Amino acid sequence: MIKKNLMKTFSVIMAAMLAMMTVACGANTTTSESAQAVEETQEEQNLENSMMASSVVASSEGEAGKVETVYVKADANGAVNDVVVSEWLKNSDASTELTDTTDLKDIVNVKGSETFTDNGDGTLTWNASGADIYYQGTTDKELPVKMKITYTLNGKEITPEELAGKSGRVTIRFEYENTEKQTVEVDGKQIEVYTPFAMVSGMMLDSDKFTNVEISNGKVISDGGNYIVMGVAVPGLKESLNIDEDKWEELDSDGELENKLSNYFEVTADTSNFELGMTITMASSDILSDFGLSDLSDSSKIDDLKDDMGELNDGSTQLVDGTQTLKNGTSDLKDGVSQLYDGTKELKDGTQSLYEGVVKYTDGVSQVNEGASKLAQGAATAKDGSGQLVNGMKDADIVGNAQKLADGAKQVSDGVNVLSAKLTGMSDMMTKLEEYQTMLGQIQAAESYLTGSGSWSADTATGFGIISKGQVTDKATADTIIQGASDTSNGVTTLTGGISQLDGGMTQLNQGMTTLTDTVKTLANYEENTLDYDYDELNEDDDPDKVTTPVPDTTPTPNPDPNPTPDPNPNPDPNPNPDGGNGDGDDDNNNGGNPDDLDLFNSLRPGNGNTDAAGDDDEEVSTADLLGTSLIQTNSDGTVTLTQKEYDDLLKQVNDNAEKAGKYDYLHTALGQLNTSVSTMSTSVSTLSTSVTTMKNSSANLTAGMTAVQKYNQLLGAAQAAELVLTQALGSASALAGSGSSSNGDSMAALKMLSDGAKQVADGNAQLASGVSTIYNGAVALDEGLGQLSSGATELSNGTSTLASNNAELVDGTKKLNDGAGELNNGVSELNDGAIKLDDGVKELLDGMTKLDEEGIKKLYEAFDGDLSEFSDKMQAIQIAGENYTTFGGANADEDSSVKFIIKTDSIKSL
Repeated sequence: MIKKNLMKTFSVIMAAMLAMMTVACGANTTTSESAQAVEETQEEQNLENSMMASSVVASSEGEAGKVETVYVKADANGAVNDVVVSEWLKNSDASTELTDTTDLKDIVNVKGSETFTDNGDGTLTWNASGADIYYQGTTDKELPVKMKITYTLNGKEITPEELAGKSGRVTIRFEYENTEKQTVEVDGKQIEVYTPFAMVSGMMLDSDKFTNVEISNGKVISDGGNYIVMGVAVPGLKESLNIDEDKWEELDSDGELENKLSNYFEVTADTSNFELGMTITMASSDILSDFGLSDLSDSSKIDDLKDDMGELNDGSTQLVDGTQTLKNGTSDLKDGVSQLYDGTKELKDGTQSLYEGVVKYTDGVSQVNEGASKLAQGAATAKDGSGQLVNGMKDADIVGNAQKLADGAKQVSDGVNVLSAKLTGMSDMMTKLEEYQTMLGQIQAAESYLTGSGSWSADTATGFGIISKGQVTDKATADTIIQGASDTSNGVTTLTGGISQLDGGMTQLNQGMTTLTDTVKTLANYEENTLDYDYDELNEDDDPDKVTTPVPDTTPTPNPDPNPTPDPNPNPDPNPNPDGGNGDGDDDNNNGGNPDDLDLFNSLRPGNGNTDAAGDDDEEVSTADLLGTSLIQTNSDGTVTLTQKEYDDLLKQVNDNAEKAGKYDYLHTALGQLNTSVSTMSTSVSTLSTSVTTMKNSSANLTAGMTAVQKYNQLLGAAQAAELVLTQALGSASALAGSGSSSNGDSMAALKMLSDGAKQVADGNAQLASGVSTIYNGAVALDEGLGQLSSGATELSNGTSTLASNNAELVDGTKKLNDGAGELNNGVSELNDGAIKLDDGVKELLDGMTKLDEEGIKKLYEAFDGDLSEFSDKMQAIQIAGENYTTFGGANADEDSSVKFIIKTDSIKSL
């Protein structure tokens, strides 16, 4: 409590020292030019009323029994012209008479008809009749405070008259001199002080004529088109305090107190066409009472003030520290509220997202509910379908039938494999024919080179090797033989006459050729060579699925020439060739041939009974082998066992092959006859060769050339003979093969594809049987699972329906939450603004408390060395002096009275 009183008291003391009054003024203006005179009067009244209403000096009038107002009229420099004192005698008891002490003269009742009696002793008795008395009077007494107003324009002093209508930077200085001193007793000590007058001067400046208005000690208030300027001065207060100059410097190091306790103030402004209305100054002496310090006369409080000075100093420091702590707290509060604000914004964003998400969620729940309902319906339908599927599979015995299909496919695959094995032999035969075809082309290439119509190539070299049995394989050797034959042909011409002697021998040779021709014709007219099978014997087996078939012996009987013709005109060759005879010299291709060359074709007819050069019989191959029956495993008794299908297929194959085999037998028989004829003709040629040898001996000059011709003719004859035989043999073989080797190859490829496909079908059907069983088991499991799914889907549909029924409440709840988060965010936003303002305010408070502590209390404490006794005594004396000055025109000694001064100056206007 002591600290609180001390702080309050000290604050009021400082307010009194600074003499700063808080005022709030307003003014009403009239714009009518026709009422200009009234305007000035109205301005004066408005200004006076504003100052009277806002000034703290008016507060003491309510308690006084006599209220005195001193009206002073002064010129623009502040010099007094007239003084009129207005008195208000309050008749609180409604007395019929009121006695009043006064020094005034020219007394006039200004509000009523009451009369008074001058008692001659400086008192008046008023016939009040229970009413208050209002009267005025004049006096020539000097005012307790003198006022002086000076003007400067652009830094130079100027009179008011000269200043009117001027423009520039103007300064108006109000300076006051306090002439009222009193000596009062405080604690037995006599202290002389000035009566503490507070001077408050006000004026109105036209904003059209004044700008940049400033005041040294007071306030400038902008009010519409005017500036209301109010300045404050406390003349004599500094002198009454009588503080040592050194201590004063400590108290007022920045000069602020000097301004506040000054006896003047200045108004500075930029003016154009200077014009100033009247100014009003109000003065009151009881400033300490007006500031609430009337109770300082209580000695106990003065003692408390003296005793608590040290505590005040310490408390001020603590107060600064506490304010700093408060500032730290408000900073933390501001940061926390800022974080809270950020959090509420995030919360608002989150609740907004939540609301939007819940809306989407409820939409999704509705869709899920619809889907669950459809799922339940679909599951029920699927359950019905799966039941029908299982029952249908049972009724159709699909598993058993699939297994039967797999077994049948395996039997088909096994049968195709047996058929494929039987046809492999036919493929080998066709491969051999292709080799003979290649050999024919090589021999033809050699023949073409011999006759000069072909060129040398790899096939030509191979062909020469075949017809020469490997003796001629290179181009150089062949060219030598051909060139020797060409050179010899010229010499042969000279032998024409000798050759005519051989005509008889040639006749015999022609007879042999006739025989050969007849044989060929017989071969050409041969139409029939068939196999004789006993088909009845094939069908004698009682078992329809098993047939035992004997393998027939189709080996043909050799058919030699029945009419061999001897050579009627033997003419031995003078140079016999053991490998074969020479040609006849013409180009009818009836050349002699080497029997060994014909062995090349014996392989086309196995078992023909001919004898090769070595005298060995060829290995016999039966017709059954040619037909492919050798590929079938035979029984010990020479029979084979077949299934019905194998039997049917083989029977068709045998019929086809039998026809081809007949052609093979015919071909081989014809070739045997041809071979016999050639042998007979070879005998004749041998006889003729003897004759030619005799002729060669007589033509010694052509011996060497004839050797080359012989070699040439030997090669050419061998080539032509081989070509003829191969051509005839391959033609017959092609007919035997039907549509040719390519057709057989296609058949084999198709058979291979059939075999592979049959295996794939068998494997696939086996897998199908397994899969069908798995499908059936799966269908049963599916039926059971669909039953469970249908039940679960129904429960799911019921659950989602319940869940969807709460959608509206969930959406409403999240919307309210979102709205509440928005309101919370707005509230926290306001709280955040308040926390910022609070922090700013506490900072200002801290700055103010720090300044008060450092520039006020600390300096005051240091200035008075911690002892305020003398200072408080002077303050008490000032208070007493102010309280003692209650009248200017006089008052009863036992009556409370108050006095105030209103000084009005003349206006400054251009004429």
